[in-house]
Amino acid sequence: MPSRRAHPTSSPPSDVSWEPGRADSLAAARGKRRSATPRGPAVAALEALVEDSDEGMLLADGQGHILYANAASERFLGYPPAELVGRLGFDLCRPEDLPAAREAFGRCLAQPGEGVGLTVDVVRRDGGFRTLAVTLVSRLPARGVAAVVVHFRDAAGPTEAERAEYRALFEHAPFGLGVADMEGNLLAFNNAIREPGGYTREDILQLGNVSRLYASAAERERVLGIAREQGFVRREEVRFRRKDGSSYDALLSLTPVQFEGRPCWCAAVEDISERKKADEKRRELEAQLRQAQKMEAVGRMTGGIAHDFNNILSVIMANAELIASALDAEAGEARGDLTELRAAAKRGAVMIRKLLGFARNADLNITPIDLGDLVTGLEGMLRHVIPPHIALEVHAAADTTALCDHGAVEQMILNLATNARDAMPAGGTVRIDVSPAVVERDTPARSPWLTPGAFIRLSVHDTGVGMDDRTRTRAFEPFFTTKPPGVGTGLGLSMVYGLVKQQRGFIDLVSEPGRGTTVHLYFPKSARESQQRRAASPAAKLPGGSATILVIEDDESLRRTGRRVLEHLGYRVLVARDGTEGLALFRARQAEIDLVISDMVMPGLTGAQVYEMIKRHHPEVRFLLSSGYQERPDRTLEVPAGVRVVTKPWTLEELAQTVREALDRPGNGE
Repeated sequence: MPSRRAHPTSSPPSDVSWEPGRADSLAAARGKRRSATPRGPAVAALEALVEDSDEGMLLADGQGHILYANAASERFLGYPPAELVGRLGFDLCRPEDLPAAREAFGRCLAQPGEGVGLTVDVVRRDGGFRTLAVTLVSRLPARGVAAVVVHFRDAAGPTEAERAEYRALFEHAPFGLGVADMEGNLLAFNNAIREPGGYTREDILQLGNVSRLYASAAERERVLGIAREQGFVRREEVRFRRKDGSSYDALLSLTPVQFEGRPCWCAAVEDISERKKADEKRRELEAQLRQAQKMEAVGRMTGGIAHDFNNILSVIMANAELIASALDAEAGEARGDLTELRAAAKRGAVMIRKLLGFARNADLNITPIDLGDLVTGLEGMLRHVIPPHIALEVHAAADTTALCDHGAVEQMILNLATNARDAMPAGGTVRIDVSPAVVERDTPARSPWLTPGAFIRLSVHDTGVGMDDRTRTRAFEPFFTTKPPGVGTGLGLSMVYGLVKQQRGFIDLVSEPGRGTTVHLYFPKSARESQQRRAASPAAKLPGGSATILVIEDDESLRRTGRRVLEHLGYRVLVARDGTEGLALFRARQAEIDLVISDMVMPGLTGAQVYEMIKRHHPEVRFLLSSGYQERPDRTLEVPAGVRVVTKPWTLEELAQTVREALDRPGNGE
């Protein structure tokens, strides 16, 4: 084992062969071992115990050449460890003791793992003699290497003071230490070796043999095999049994020693069960972090794609409406085609809202929404999500206006419908119900933040496999999923839970194995009329005017379409292709400009920055922002307070109404 001193001492690694007397090979092997084997607290303490021990220790090859010497060997032999490495150990014996030493060495090699003891006089470096009690333990040859561990001390043994010092070091070591004979019978142990298993001292004494501390007989046999092959065990991960029958992980080192006149094993045990749990938790958190980063990257990419696609849909929808307004009443078939075109574009807009909901990171826009109308309007899209072998039923009662976020509710329904579909691989029924509900104080499912009152309940029920208690308990945890790796993110229900809570509602999950799952979403009931219903019945004639409007839009097709739509409504229109050009045009013609409509996300200056620059010197100017994100895509694009946003894709009706409202605000005029 590596020395903490300046001299070249080291245990030989098992994958290196030495030639007798080659100290340079030993040094190379030692460097390799140090770089390949991490030093933990247990092995460092064990090395210190060997290096600082008053008992001498040598490691020799099969011919008797010394490969390692600890610091104490100098006190007995008079040679610094660096001078001992490479010498033939037999040269240290007094000539008359040499035959006995060779005979004991031969017996040691013939009996791997078994200790051979003798008393021998050695010749010190200063020419004097010293009588030593020596124990030899050999290891089996492996890859051409055979080694013998040599322990020695004065034949008279340590003094009482030395024994007391050894005992104190043994008892108070910060890791487990134990001594057992070659049959495994425990002879000594400290408190630190019994504590991880929950044993008392009496328990250990009653067990008697170390074999009962291993998690299994096979585990002990594996360790003994390593000891027989190498002559020692170095930081081997081993499973031990606790008193209650459970198991724990530890690093085990075994070193042959002479104890009470017989060969024994000294065991050093380091409990690593908590460390392994921490490592597993760290790996789990790292996996979750990678998944979250992946989701964030996908969300940003989705937001960018959706923004561009909304521009395209705005062009399609606006031009379809312009064409429809130009057709005469007799063009029935053409009008029908345009109606289909507009309906398809609106379905695309709904799909984009799902993508944007996935990428959302803004506050919710909570308004009165008729959930019955919303769910009924989603039925067509849901039939594309749910395969033909699964029946879809939608039922909506009257008076179902709730305070909620339109896009968030659509996203939640889509998530729940997808989960229901996946729970019925062999077919079944998905039923969506919307109805009024009253929550009392004693409602079992009531959440802590919920106050009793009137709610609108949106329920999604499936006839699928259902959930057991464990799955139901963890269903709302982020990243928890019952799907195989690579399928699903484990964010569906946790996202639904977070969104419904943000809308001052709550969620109730009812599920049993084999009896399907029902998810109830409760939203506060609104006393006001649904904005969705009011928007569904636009005025017969679109509002227009004669004001001058500056349109700043980087998308050429949308810039051209916006100009045509506004001119169709009677307005005078100026256009700019980015924020810099828009600012210059405004400064040149500010006296005639009544309203500025700017895209929010553009190269260079953003729409919000253009607004701030114009408002700084002209606070009276009306301003609208246009965005295909629906919410701010990141924290750098926050909507200035008091500024309305025209959401893409807009219809001709929506743009006309929003522009008119902006121009008609108190204090404004044409």
